[in-house]
Amino acid sequence: MCISVYRNAFFRWGLSLGLVLSVFQAEANQIVLKPGYWEYKQNTVVEGVSLPGTNIAGGECLLKEDENRALDYYVAKFKQGLGEDSNCTVSDLKHIGKEVTFNLRCISTDNMTSDHQIQYTYSLSRVDVQAEGVMNVAGRSFVTKSSATSNWQRQCTTEEKQAAEKARPANYTNVSLSSNGTALKIGPKGAGPISETLSFSKVVIQTLFPDARIEASQEESYGYIQPVFNIYEEGNVKPIFQVDGREGTNIAFSVFTQNSAVSGPYGERIGITTLGAVSSDNPHLCSFGENKLDKTLVCLIGDKFRSLYTLPNEILEKYDEVIPQHEIDKAVLSEMRYFLSYPKKSVSKKENILEEGIIKLSSDDFYNEFKAIKTDKPIVVHFTSTDSSCVHCIKNNLVFSQLHKEHAEKYTFAEVIFNPWKRYQKKFKRLRGLPATQLYLDKIEVFKISGYRENLFDTLQNAHGIINEILVDNYDDVNISKYQSSDLPGLVSANAQDKLLLIHLTSTENTCLACVKNNAFFRYAAREHAGQIGFTEVVYNPYSLVSSDEALKQYLKSQKIEIKGLPVTLIYKGNKSIGARPGMWTTISDDLTAFKRAN
Repeated sequence: MCISVYRNAFFRWGLSLGLVLSVFQAEANQIVLKPGYWEYKQNTVVEGVSLPGTNIAGGECLLKEDENRALDYYVAKFKQGLGEDSNCTVSDLKHIGKEVTFNLRCISTDNMTSDHQIQYTYSLSRVDVQAEGVMNVAGRSFVTKSSATSNWQRQCTTEEKQAAEKARPANYTNVSLSSNGTALKIGPKGAGPISETLSFSKVVIQTLFPDARIEASQEESYGYIQPVFNIYEEGNVKPIFQVDGREGTNIAFSVFTQNSAVSGPYGERIGITTLGAVSSDNPHLCSFGENKLDKTLVCLIGDKFRSLYTLPNEILEKYDEVIPQHEIDKAVLSEMRYFLSYPKKSVSKKENILEEGIIKLSSDDFYNEFKAIKTDKPIVVHFTSTDSSCVHCIKNNLVFSQLHKEHAEKYTFAEVIFNPWKRYQKKFKRLRGLPATQLYLDKIEVFKISGYRENLFDTLQNAHGIINEILVDNYDDVNISKYQSSDLPGLVSANAQDKLLLIHLTSTENTCLACVKNNAFFRYAAREHAGQIGFTEVVYNPYSLVSSDEALKQYLKSQKIEIKGLPVTLIYKGNKSIGARPGMWTTISDDLTAFKRAN
Protein backbone atom coordinates (compact mmCIF):
# COMPACT_ATOMS: atom_id res chain seq x y z
CA MET A 1 0.00 0.00 0.00
CA CYS A 2 2.75 2.45 0.90
CA ILE A 3 4.47 1.83 -2.43
CA SER A 4 1.36 2.78 -4.41
CA VAL A 5 0.93 5.93 -2.33
CA TYR A 6 4.55 6.82 -2.99
CA ARG A 7 4.27 6.24 -6.72
CA ASN A 8 1.18 8.41 -7.04
CA ALA A 9 2.63 11.25 -5.00
CA PHE A 10 5.96 11.22 -6.81
CA PHE A 11 4.26 11.26 -10.17
CA ARG A 12 2.50 14.49 -9.20
CA TRP A 13 5.79 15.99 -8.04
CA GLY A 14 7.53 14.97 -11.28
CA LEU A 15 4.81 16.46 -13.41
CA SER A 16 5.02 19.80 -11.64
CA LEU A 17 8.79 19.75 -12.17
CA GLY A 18 8.15 19.36 -15.88
CA LEU A 19 5.81 22.34 -15.85
CA VAL A 20 8.21 24.56 -13.98
CA LEU A 21 10.88 24.14 -16.65
CA SER A 22 9.54 27.09 -18.61
CA VAL A 23 11.06 29.92 -16.51
CA PHE A 24 12.72 30.10 -13.10
CA GLN A 25 13.63 33.22 -11.14
CA ALA A 26 16.77 33.28 -9.07
CA GLU A 27 19.14 35.62 -7.25
CA ALA A 28 19.02 38.25 -9.98
CA ASN A 29 15.28 37.54 -10.18
CA GLN A 30 15.05 36.82 -13.88
CA ILE A 31 15.80 34.24 -16.50
CA VAL A 32 14.28 35.31 -19.81
CA LEU A 33 13.06 32.58 -22.13
CA LYS A 34 11.10 32.74 -25.35
CA PRO A 35 7.30 32.90 -24.94
CA GLY A 36 5.47 30.18 -26.86
CA TYR A 37 4.68 26.48 -26.68
CA TRP A 38 7.32 24.42 -24.85
CA GLU A 39 7.54 20.64 -24.91
CA TYR A 40 9.15 18.84 -21.99
CA LYS A 41 10.18 15.33 -21.11
CA GLN A 42 11.38 13.92 -17.81
CA ASN A 43 12.86 10.64 -16.70
CA THR A 44 13.03 9.66 -13.04
CA VAL A 45 14.92 6.73 -11.54
CA VAL A 46 13.96 5.52 -8.05
CA GLU A 47 16.74 3.60 -6.35
CA GLY A 48 15.94 0.84 -3.86
CA VAL A 49 12.53 -0.14 -5.22
CA SER A 50 11.52 -2.57 -7.95
CA LEU A 51 9.18 -0.14 -9.68
CA PRO A 52 10.39 1.37 -12.95
CA GLY A 53 11.21 5.06 -13.02
CA THR A 54 8.60 7.64 -13.93
CA ASN A 55 8.72 8.98 -17.48
CA ILE A 56 6.76 12.13 -18.25
CA ALA A 57 6.28 14.08 -21.47
CA GLY A 58 4.02 16.95 -22.28
CA GLY A 59 3.84 20.61 -23.15
CA GLU A 60 2.89 23.99 -21.81
CA CYS A 61 2.24 27.44 -23.23
CA LEU A 62 4.50 30.12 -21.78
CA LEU A 63 2.67 33.44 -22.07
CA LYS A 64 4.41 36.75 -22.64
CA GLU A 65 3.26 38.02 -19.24
CA ASP A 66 4.79 34.95 -17.58
CA GLU A 67 8.33 36.15 -18.34
CA ASN A 68 8.52 38.16 -15.13
CA ARG A 69 7.19 35.69 -12.57
CA ALA A 70 8.69 35.58 -9.09
CA LEU A 71 9.87 32.53 -7.18
CA ASP A 72 6.60 32.15 -5.29
CA TYR A 73 4.80 31.49 -8.60
CA TYR A 74 6.88 28.39 -9.22
CA VAL A 75 6.71 27.27 -5.61
CA ALA A 76 2.94 27.42 -6.10
CA LYS A 77 3.33 25.11 -9.09
CA PHE A 78 5.28 22.64 -6.96
CA LYS A 79 2.41 22.78 -4.47
CA GLN A 80 -0.03 21.92 -7.23
CA GLY A 81 1.92 18.70 -7.79
CA LEU A 82 2.16 17.74 -4.11
CA GLY A 83 -1.25 19.06 -3.04
CA GLU A 84 -2.44 22.61 -2.52
CA ASP A 85 -1.54 22.59 1.20
CA SER A 86 2.03 21.43 0.65
CA ASN A 87 4.76 23.44 2.28
CA CYS A 88 7.83 24.06 0.07
CA THR A 89 10.93 26.03 0.96
CA VAL A 90 13.91 27.01 -1.17
CA SER A 91 17.42 27.42 0.27
CA ASP A 92 21.00 28.04 -0.92
CA LEU A 93 19.77 29.69 -4.10
CA LYS A 94 22.59 30.57 -6.53
CA HIS A 95 22.54 32.04 -10.03
CA ILE A 96 25.89 32.05 -11.83
CA GLY A 97 26.06 32.63 -15.56
CA LYS A 98 23.51 30.40 -17.27
CA GLU A 99 23.11 28.07 -14.29
CA VAL A 100 20.75 28.11 -11.31
CA THR A 101 21.14 25.78 -8.32
CA PHE A 102 19.04 25.50 -5.15
CA ASN A 103 17.81 23.09 -2.51
CA LEU A 104 14.09 22.36 -2.40
CA ARG A 105 12.24 20.81 0.56
CA CYS A 106 8.54 20.03 0.27
CA ILE A 107 6.09 18.46 2.75
CA SER A 108 2.76 17.25 1.40
CA THR A 109 -0.57 16.94 3.20
CA ASP A 110 -0.10 13.16 3.52
CA ASN A 111 3.30 13.72 5.22
CA MET A 112 5.38 12.81 2.20
CA THR A 113 8.59 14.86 2.23
CA SER A 114 11.15 15.49 -0.46
CA ASP A 115 14.63 17.01 -0.16
CA HIS A 116 16.29 17.64 -3.50
CA GLN A 117 19.25 19.51 -4.94
CA ILE A 118 18.19 21.00 -8.26
CA GLN A 119 20.32 22.42 -11.08
CA TYR A 120 18.96 24.42 -14.02
CA THR A 121 21.02 25.26 -17.11
CA TYR A 122 19.33 27.33 -19.76
CA SER A 123 19.42 29.24 -23.03
CA LEU A 124 16.74 31.30 -24.76
CA SER A 125 14.93 28.24 -26.13
CA ARG A 126 16.03 25.32 -23.93
CA VAL A 127 16.17 24.42 -20.24
CA ASP A 128 17.83 21.32 -18.76
CA VAL A 129 17.20 20.21 -15.17
CA GLN A 130 18.96 17.69 -12.96
CA ALA A 131 17.35 16.85 -9.60
CA GLU A 132 18.75 14.42 -7.05
CA GLY A 133 17.58 13.76 -3.50
CA VAL A 134 15.52 11.71 -1.10
CA MET A 135 11.77 11.06 -0.88
CA ASN A 136 10.31 9.99 2.49
CA VAL A 137 6.99 8.16 2.26
CA ALA A 138 5.25 6.30 5.12
CA GLY A 139 8.47 5.89 7.06
CA ARG A 140 10.55 4.74 4.13
CA SER A 141 13.24 6.69 2.26
CA PHE A 142 14.01 6.44 -1.44
CA VAL A 143 16.88 8.03 -3.38
CA THR A 144 15.58 9.61 -6.57
CA LYS A 145 17.30 11.03 -9.62
CA SER A 146 15.48 13.01 -12.24
CA SER A 147 16.59 14.60 -15.51
CA ALA A 148 14.35 16.81 -17.61
CA THR A 149 14.56 18.89 -20.77
CA SER A 150 12.23 21.57 -22.07
CA ASN A 151 12.45 23.05 -25.59
CA TRP A 152 10.64 25.90 -27.32
CA GLN A 153 8.70 24.56 -30.32
CA ARG A 154 6.38 27.21 -31.76
CA GLN A 155 3.94 30.02 -31.02
CA CYS A 156 0.95 29.11 -28.81
CA THR A 157 -2.51 28.63 -30.28
CA THR A 158 -5.47 30.56 -28.89
CA GLU A 159 -6.72 27.44 -27.08
CA GLU A 160 -3.30 26.84 -25.50
CA LYS A 161 -3.12 30.43 -24.30
CA GLN A 162 -6.53 30.12 -22.70
CA ALA A 163 -5.47 26.89 -20.97
CA ALA A 164 -2.31 28.58 -19.68
CA GLU A 165 -4.40 31.42 -18.22
CA LYS A 166 -6.56 28.93 -16.32
CA ALA A 167 -3.52 27.02 -15.03
CA ARG A 168 -2.10 29.99 -13.10
CA PRO A 169 -2.24 29.57 -9.30
CA ALA A 170 -5.19 31.58 -8.07
CA ASN A 171 -3.29 33.04 -5.12
CA TYR A 172 -0.47 34.48 -7.23
CA THR A 173 -0.08 38.22 -7.83
CA ASN A 174 2.51 40.02 -9.92
CA VAL A 175 5.66 41.29 -8.26
CA SER A 176 5.41 45.02 -7.57
CA LEU A 177 7.13 47.47 -5.27
CA SER A 178 4.64 50.31 -5.66
CA SER A 179 1.22 50.75 -4.13
CA ASN A 180 -0.42 51.38 -7.50
CA GLY A 181 0.75 48.08 -9.01
CA THR A 182 3.42 49.56 -11.29
CA ALA A 183 5.46 46.76 -12.85
CA LEU A 184 9.23 46.58 -12.57
CA LYS A 185 9.91 48.43 -15.80
CA ILE A 186 12.10 51.28 -16.96
CA GLY A 187 12.03 53.21 -20.22
CA PRO A 188 11.81 56.63 -21.91
CA LYS A 189 8.58 57.43 -20.00
CA GLY A 190 9.69 56.54 -16.49
CA ALA A 191 11.07 54.02 -14.04
CA GLY A 192 8.60 52.01 -11.95
CA PRO A 193 6.14 54.55 -10.50
CA ILE A 194 8.53 57.49 -11.15
CA SER A 195 7.92 59.57 -14.27
CA GLU A 196 8.21 63.18 -13.12
CA THR A 197 10.71 65.35 -11.26
CA LEU A 198 10.72 64.57 -7.55
CA SER A 199 12.50 65.67 -4.41
CA PHE A 200 15.61 63.73 -3.47
CA SER A 201 14.08 62.62 -0.20
CA LYS A 202 13.81 59.22 1.49
CA VAL A 203 10.30 60.06 2.65
CA VAL A 204 9.16 60.84 -0.89
CA ILE A 205 10.75 57.71 -2.36
CA GLN A 206 9.31 55.53 0.42
CA THR A 207 5.84 56.86 -0.46
CA LEU A 208 6.30 55.66 -4.03
CA PHE A 209 7.66 52.29 -2.90
CA PRO A 210 5.76 51.62 0.36
CA ASP A 211 6.71 47.92 0.57
CA ALA A 212 10.40 48.40 -0.19
CA ARG A 213 13.43 48.98 2.02
CA ILE A 214 15.15 52.28 1.25
CA GLU A 215 18.82 52.70 2.15
CA ALA A 216 21.12 55.67 1.56
CA SER A 217 24.64 55.29 0.13
CA GLN A 218 27.28 57.11 -1.92
CA GLU A 219 28.26 56.13 -5.46
CA GLU A 220 30.53 57.51 -8.14
CA SER A 221 28.65 58.71 -11.20
CA TYR A 222 29.74 61.08 -13.98
CA GLY A 223 33.06 61.55 -12.21
CA TYR A 224 31.51 62.66 -8.90
CA ILE A 225 30.69 60.94 -5.63
CA GLN A 226 26.95 61.40 -5.35
CA PRO A 227 24.28 60.47 -2.79
CA VAL A 228 22.07 57.55 -3.78
CA PHE A 229 18.92 55.96 -2.37
CA ASN A 230 18.84 52.19 -2.96
CA ILE A 231 15.41 50.57 -3.29
CA TYR A 232 15.40 46.93 -2.15
CA GLU A 233 12.78 44.27 -2.67
CA GLU A 234 12.35 42.06 0.40
CA GLY A 235 14.82 39.19 0.31
CA ASN A 236 16.78 40.59 -2.65
CA VAL A 237 20.41 41.49 -2.03
CA LYS A 238 20.58 43.77 -5.06
CA PRO A 239 18.64 47.05 -5.38
CA ILE A 240 15.76 46.97 -7.83
CA PHE A 241 16.10 50.70 -8.52
CA GLN A 242 18.58 53.36 -7.43
CA VAL A 243 17.87 57.09 -7.31
CA ASP A 244 20.77 59.55 -7.37
CA GLY A 245 20.90 63.25 -6.56
CA ARG A 246 23.14 66.16 -7.42
CA GLU A 247 25.41 67.61 -4.76
CA GLY A 248 24.00 70.88 -3.43
CA THR A 249 20.44 70.29 -4.72
CA ASN A 250 17.31 68.62 -3.33
CA ILE A 251 16.14 67.29 -6.72
CA ALA A 252 16.59 63.69 -7.87
CA PHE A 253 18.74 63.49 -10.98
CA SER A 254 18.00 60.00 -12.34
CA VAL A 255 16.61 56.54 -11.60
CA PHE A 256 18.74 53.62 -12.74
CA THR A 257 18.93 49.86 -12.40
CA GLN A 258 21.54 47.11 -12.66
CA ASN A 259 19.07 44.38 -11.71
CA SER A 260 17.74 41.92 -14.31
CA ALA A 261 14.35 41.81 -12.57
CA VAL A 262 13.60 45.15 -14.22
CA SER A 263 12.43 45.05 -17.83
CA GLY A 264 13.57 47.65 -20.38
CA PRO A 265 11.30 49.32 -22.96
CA TYR A 266 11.73 46.43 -25.43
CA GLY A 267 12.06 43.62 -22.88
CA GLU A 268 15.81 44.12 -22.37
CA ARG A 269 17.37 42.49 -19.28
CA ILE A 270 20.54 43.39 -17.42
CA GLY A 271 23.23 40.74 -17.85
CA ILE A 272 21.15 38.86 -20.42
CA THR A 273 20.34 41.01 -23.44
CA THR A 274 23.14 41.50 -25.96
CA LEU A 275 23.31 44.41 -28.39
CA GLY A 276 23.02 42.00 -31.30
CA ALA A 277 19.71 40.70 -29.92
CA VAL A 278 18.13 44.15 -29.89
CA SER A 279 15.59 44.50 -32.69
CA SER A 280 16.30 46.96 -35.50
CA ASP A 281 12.91 48.50 -34.63
CA ASN A 282 14.37 49.58 -31.29
CA PRO A 283 15.41 53.23 -31.89
CA HIS A 284 18.60 53.07 -29.80
CA LEU A 285 21.33 55.48 -30.87
CA CYS A 286 24.58 53.79 -29.80
CA SER A 287 28.18 54.91 -29.74
CA PHE A 288 31.23 54.38 -27.56
CA GLY A 289 31.38 56.63 -24.50
CA GLU A 290 34.20 58.78 -23.22
CA ASN A 291 36.57 58.70 -20.25
CA LYS A 292 35.41 55.90 -17.90
CA LEU A 293 32.85 54.77 -20.48
CA ASP A 294 35.29 54.71 -23.42
CA LYS A 295 35.00 50.91 -23.71
CA THR A 296 31.26 50.93 -23.13
CA LEU A 297 28.50 51.38 -25.71
CA VAL A 298 26.15 54.18 -24.66
CA CYS A 299 22.71 53.83 -26.26
CA LEU A 300 20.07 56.56 -26.11
CA ILE A 301 16.34 56.73 -26.74
CA GLY A 302 15.37 60.41 -26.79
CA ASP A 303 16.93 62.64 -24.14
CA LYS A 304 15.64 60.84 -21.02
CA PHE A 305 16.63 57.19 -21.37
CA ARG A 306 20.07 55.62 -21.60
CA SER A 307 21.35 52.03 -21.71
CA LEU A 308 24.93 50.86 -21.24
CA TYR A 309 26.27 47.78 -23.05
CA THR A 310 29.59 46.36 -21.88
CA LEU A 311 31.98 44.37 -24.06
CA PRO A 312 33.68 41.28 -22.56
CA ASN A 313 37.34 41.84 -21.65
CA GLU A 314 38.50 39.14 -24.04
CA ILE A 315 37.12 41.16 -26.95
CA LEU A 316 38.56 44.48 -25.74
CA GLU A 317 41.99 42.89 -25.31
CA LYS A 318 41.91 41.35 -28.79
CA TYR A 319 41.41 44.57 -30.78
CA ASP A 320 43.43 47.78 -30.58
CA GLU A 321 41.26 50.09 -32.65
CA VAL A 322 38.78 48.43 -35.00
CA ILE A 323 36.26 46.11 -33.33
CA PRO A 324 34.19 44.18 -35.92
CA GLN A 325 30.41 44.52 -35.75
CA HIS A 326 29.94 40.82 -34.92
CA GLU A 327 32.06 41.37 -31.80
CA ILE A 328 30.28 44.61 -30.86
CA ASP A 329 26.99 42.71 -31.03
CA LYS A 330 28.22 40.57 -28.09
CA ALA A 331 28.14 43.57 -25.72
CA VAL A 332 25.83 42.80 -22.79
CA LEU A 333 23.38 45.21 -21.19
CA SER A 334 24.80 46.41 -17.85
CA GLU A 335 22.66 49.42 -16.85
CA MET A 336 19.46 51.28 -17.77
CA ARG A 337 18.84 54.84 -16.58
CA TYR A 338 15.88 57.26 -16.74
CA PHE A 339 16.84 60.92 -16.33
CA LEU A 340 14.51 63.09 -14.25
CA SER A 341 16.44 66.33 -14.72
CA TYR A 342 18.73 65.70 -17.66
CA PRO A 343 20.92 68.76 -18.25
CA LYS A 344 20.43 70.02 -21.80
CA LYS A 345 23.74 70.57 -23.54
CA SER A 346 23.83 73.91 -25.29
CA VAL A 347 25.32 73.57 -28.75
CA SER A 348 26.73 76.67 -30.35
CA LYS A 349 26.09 77.51 -33.97
CA LYS A 350 29.79 77.09 -34.62
CA GLU A 351 29.61 73.45 -33.54
CA ASN A 352 26.77 72.87 -35.99
CA ILE A 353 28.65 74.24 -38.98
CA LEU A 354 29.65 71.48 -41.38
CA GLU A 355 32.91 71.85 -43.29
CA GLU A 356 32.67 73.44 -46.72
CA GLY A 357 33.90 71.14 -49.49
CA ILE A 358 32.29 68.03 -48.07
CA ILE A 359 29.81 66.66 -50.64
CA LYS A 360 26.25 66.80 -49.29
CA LEU A 361 24.13 63.78 -50.20
CA SER A 362 20.36 63.56 -49.83
CA SER A 363 18.98 60.77 -47.67
CA ASP A 364 16.01 60.49 -50.04
CA ASP A 365 18.13 59.95 -53.19
CA PHE A 366 21.37 58.77 -51.66
CA TYR A 367 22.24 55.93 -54.04
CA ASN A 368 21.77 57.91 -57.27
CA GLU A 369 23.63 60.93 -55.91
CA PHE A 370 26.42 58.73 -54.58
CA LYS A 371 26.86 57.01 -57.97
CA ALA A 372 27.15 60.44 -59.61
CA ILE A 373 30.22 61.43 -57.56
CA LYS A 374 33.22 61.80 -59.88
CA THR A 375 36.43 60.78 -58.13
CA ASP A 376 39.28 58.28 -58.37
CA LYS A 377 39.89 58.38 -54.62
CA PRO A 378 38.33 56.27 -51.89
CA ILE A 379 35.11 57.86 -50.60
CA VAL A 380 34.38 58.39 -46.92
CA VAL A 381 30.69 59.02 -46.16
CA HIS A 382 29.59 60.43 -42.81
CA PHE A 383 26.01 59.67 -41.73
CA THR A 384 25.19 62.22 -39.04
CA SER A 385 22.91 65.00 -37.75
CA THR A 386 23.08 68.59 -36.58
CA ASP A 387 20.25 67.88 -34.15
CA SER A 388 21.49 69.07 -30.73
CA SER A 389 19.89 66.04 -29.03
CA CYS A 390 22.40 63.80 -30.85
CA VAL A 391 25.40 64.85 -28.77
CA HIS A 392 27.73 62.27 -30.32
CA CYS A 393 26.78 63.46 -33.83
CA ILE A 394 27.79 67.02 -32.95
CA LYS A 395 31.15 65.87 -31.61
CA ASN A 396 31.79 63.60 -34.60
CA ASN A 397 30.92 66.44 -36.99
CA LEU A 398 33.89 68.41 -35.65
CA VAL A 399 36.21 65.41 -35.95
CA PHE A 400 34.99 64.65 -39.48
CA SER A 401 35.45 68.28 -40.56
CA GLN A 402 39.01 68.23 -39.26
CA LEU A 403 39.60 64.93 -41.03
CA HIS A 404 38.48 66.53 -44.30
CA LYS A 405 40.75 69.54 -43.83
CA GLU A 406 43.84 67.40 -43.26
CA HIS A 407 43.28 64.53 -45.72
CA ALA A 408 41.24 65.88 -48.66
CA GLU A 409 44.07 64.91 -51.00
CA LYS A 410 43.74 61.23 -50.06
CA TYR A 411 39.97 60.74 -49.71
CA THR A 412 36.77 62.20 -51.12
CA PHE A 413 34.46 63.19 -48.26
CA ALA A 414 30.65 63.14 -48.33
CA GLU A 415 27.95 63.59 -45.72
CA VAL A 416 24.33 62.54 -45.20
CA ILE A 417 22.49 64.64 -42.61
CA PHE A 418 19.32 63.58 -40.78
CA ASN A 419 17.29 66.19 -38.90
CA PRO A 420 15.83 65.26 -36.52
CA TRP A 421 18.37 62.48 -36.03
CA LYS A 422 15.73 59.74 -35.64
CA ARG A 423 14.80 60.24 -39.28
CA TYR A 424 17.59 57.82 -40.27
CA GLN A 425 15.42 54.93 -39.04
CA LYS A 426 12.97 55.28 -41.94
CA LYS A 427 15.44 54.52 -44.75
CA PHE A 428 18.78 53.63 -43.15
CA LYS A 429 17.91 51.18 -40.36
CA ARG A 430 20.96 49.14 -41.30
CA LEU A 431 23.13 51.91 -39.82
CA ARG A 432 21.89 50.88 -36.34
CA GLY A 433 22.53 54.39 -35.08
CA LEU A 434 24.20 57.76 -35.70
CA PRO A 435 26.90 58.84 -36.28
CA ALA A 436 28.34 56.25 -38.69
CA THR A 437 31.31 56.59 -41.04
CA GLN A 438 31.68 54.32 -44.06
CA LEU A 439 34.63 53.71 -46.39
CA TYR A 440 33.97 52.96 -50.07
CA LEU A 441 36.48 51.65 -52.62
CA ASP A 442 35.35 51.94 -56.25
CA LYS A 443 32.02 53.03 -54.72
CA ILE A 444 31.64 49.69 -52.95
CA GLU A 445 31.26 49.78 -49.16
CA VAL A 446 34.15 47.93 -47.51
CA PHE A 447 34.18 49.18 -43.91
CA LYS A 448 31.93 50.89 -41.34
CA ILE A 449 32.83 52.75 -38.15
CA SER A 450 29.95 53.14 -35.69
CA GLY A 451 29.63 55.97 -33.18
CA TYR A 452 31.81 58.88 -32.14
CA ARG A 453 35.56 58.39 -32.57
CA GLU A 454 38.01 61.02 -31.42
CA ASN A 455 40.72 59.15 -33.36
CA LEU A 456 38.55 58.64 -36.44
CA PHE A 457 41.43 58.99 -38.92
CA ASP A 458 43.62 56.41 -37.17
CA THR A 459 40.74 53.92 -37.17
CA LEU A 460 39.98 54.63 -40.84
CA GLN A 461 43.62 54.48 -41.89
CA ASN A 462 44.23 51.19 -40.06
CA ALA A 463 41.18 49.53 -41.62
CA HIS A 464 42.03 50.89 -45.09
CA GLY A 465 45.57 49.52 -44.82
CA ILE A 466 44.39 46.03 -43.84
CA ILE A 467 41.81 45.98 -46.64
CA ASN A 468 44.38 47.10 -49.23
CA GLU A 469 46.76 44.32 -48.17
CA ILE A 470 44.01 41.76 -48.66
CA LEU A 471 43.01 43.17 -52.05
CA VAL A 472 46.53 43.28 -53.58
CA ASP A 473 47.64 39.78 -52.51
CA ASN A 474 47.87 37.26 -55.40
CA TYR A 475 46.75 34.19 -53.35
CA ASP A 476 48.78 31.77 -55.49
CA ASP A 477 49.01 29.47 -52.47
CA VAL A 478 45.22 29.21 -52.08
CA ASN A 479 43.41 26.42 -53.93
CA ILE A 480 39.62 26.74 -54.07
CA SER A 481 37.62 23.98 -55.76
CA LYS A 482 35.39 25.06 -58.66
CA TYR A 483 31.99 23.49 -59.31
CA GLN A 484 29.03 23.83 -61.65
CA SER A 485 25.64 24.75 -60.20
CA SER A 486 24.38 21.25 -61.09
CA ASP A 487 27.00 19.82 -58.69
CA LEU A 488 25.69 21.70 -55.66
CA PRO A 489 23.13 19.15 -54.34
CA GLY A 490 25.76 16.38 -54.29
CA LEU A 491 28.45 18.69 -52.88
CA VAL A 492 26.25 19.76 -49.98
CA SER A 493 24.93 16.25 -49.35
CA ALA A 494 28.49 14.92 -49.05
CA ASN A 495 29.65 17.60 -46.62
CA ALA A 496 30.82 16.17 -43.30
CA GLN A 497 28.51 16.51 -40.31
CA ASP A 498 29.00 19.78 -38.40
CA LYS A 499 31.65 21.01 -40.87
CA LEU A 500 31.18 24.48 -42.30
CA LEU A 501 30.98 24.70 -46.08
CA LEU A 502 31.03 28.00 -47.97
CA ILE A 503 29.94 28.18 -51.62
CA HIS A 504 30.91 31.46 -53.30
CA LEU A 505 28.76 32.44 -56.29
CA THR A 506 30.94 34.98 -58.08
CA SER A 507 32.68 36.16 -61.25
CA THR A 508 36.19 37.15 -62.28
CA GLU A 509 34.96 39.77 -64.73
CA ASN A 510 36.18 43.30 -63.98
CA THR A 511 32.70 44.56 -64.84
CA CYS A 512 31.57 42.97 -61.56
CA LEU A 513 33.82 44.98 -59.23
CA ALA A 514 32.15 43.67 -56.08
CA CYS A 515 32.83 40.11 -57.29
CA VAL A 516 36.51 40.77 -57.95
CA LYS A 517 37.02 42.40 -54.56
CA ASN A 518 35.07 39.73 -52.72
CA ASN A 519 37.17 37.05 -54.41
CA ALA A 520 40.15 38.45 -52.50
CA PHE A 521 38.36 38.43 -49.15
CA PHE A 522 37.09 34.90 -49.82
CA ARG A 523 40.61 33.66 -50.62
CA TYR A 524 42.06 35.42 -47.59
CA ALA A 525 39.54 33.58 -45.40
CA ALA A 526 40.31 30.28 -47.18
CA ARG A 527 43.99 30.73 -46.34
CA GLU A 528 43.27 31.60 -42.70
CA HIS A 529 40.87 28.66 -42.16
CA ALA A 530 42.42 26.04 -44.43
CA GLY A 531 41.49 22.46 -43.49
CA GLN A 532 38.84 23.52 -40.98
CA ILE A 533 36.19 24.99 -43.30
CA GLY A 534 35.29 24.04 -46.86
CA PHE A 535 35.67 26.80 -49.48
CA THR A 536 34.22 26.27 -52.97
CA GLU A 537 33.14 28.49 -55.88
CA VAL A 538 30.73 28.63 -58.78
CA VAL A 539 32.11 31.18 -61.25
CA TYR A 540 30.02 32.99 -63.87
CA ASN A 541 31.82 34.64 -66.80
CA PRO A 542 30.18 36.81 -67.92
CA TYR A 543 28.48 37.43 -64.57
CA SER A 544 25.11 38.01 -66.28
CA LEU A 545 24.88 34.25 -66.93
CA VAL A 546 23.75 33.73 -63.34
CA SER A 547 20.31 35.09 -64.24
CA SER A 548 19.76 32.33 -66.83
CA ASP A 549 21.16 29.41 -64.80
CA GLU A 550 18.08 27.22 -64.36
CA ALA A 551 19.93 24.55 -62.37
CA LEU A 552 20.97 27.19 -59.82
CA LYS A 553 17.44 28.60 -59.67
CA GLN A 554 15.94 25.19 -58.95
CA TYR A 555 18.55 24.41 -56.31
CA LEU A 556 18.15 27.75 -54.52
CA LYS A 557 14.37 27.35 -54.61
CA SER A 558 14.68 23.94 -52.92
CA GLN A 559 16.83 25.61 -50.22
CA LYS A 560 14.39 28.56 -49.89
CA ILE A 561 17.18 30.99 -50.78
CA GLU A 562 16.74 34.07 -52.96
CA ILE A 563 19.58 36.03 -54.56
CA LYS A 564 19.50 39.32 -56.45
CA GLY A 565 22.93 39.29 -58.04
CA LEU A 566 26.60 38.52 -57.48
CA PRO A 567 28.55 37.96 -55.33
CA VAL A 568 26.72 35.71 -52.84
CA THR A 569 28.18 33.33 -50.26
CA LEU A 570 26.04 30.29 -49.34
CA ILE A 571 26.81 28.90 -45.87
CA TYR A 572 26.19 25.32 -44.77
CA LYS A 573 26.80 23.34 -41.60
CA GLY A 574 26.87 19.71 -42.61
CA ASN A 575 24.14 19.45 -45.24
CA LYS A 576 21.95 22.11 -43.64
CA SER A 577 21.79 25.67 -44.95
CA ILE A 578 22.40 28.27 -42.22
CA GLY A 579 22.26 31.37 -44.41
CA ALA A 580 23.29 33.29 -47.50
CA ARG A 581 25.52 36.38 -47.35
CA PRO A 582 24.87 38.71 -50.33
CA GLY A 583 27.41 41.24 -51.59
CA MET A 584 30.83 42.06 -50.17
CA TRP A 585 31.84 40.20 -47.01
CA THR A 586 34.89 42.10 -45.82
CA THR A 587 34.84 40.66 -42.28
CA ILE A 588 34.48 37.04 -43.41
CA SER A 589 37.67 35.77 -41.73
CA ASP A 590 36.87 37.36 -38.35
CA ASP A 591 33.24 36.24 -38.56
CA LEU A 592 34.25 32.64 -39.24
CA THR A 593 36.67 32.72 -36.30
CA ALA A 594 33.87 33.97 -34.05
CA PHE A 595 31.48 31.30 -35.37
CA LYS A 596 33.96 28.50 -34.65
CA ARG A 597 34.47 29.75 -31.10
CA ALA A 598 30.73 29.90 -30.49
CA ASN A 599 30.20 26.38 -31.80
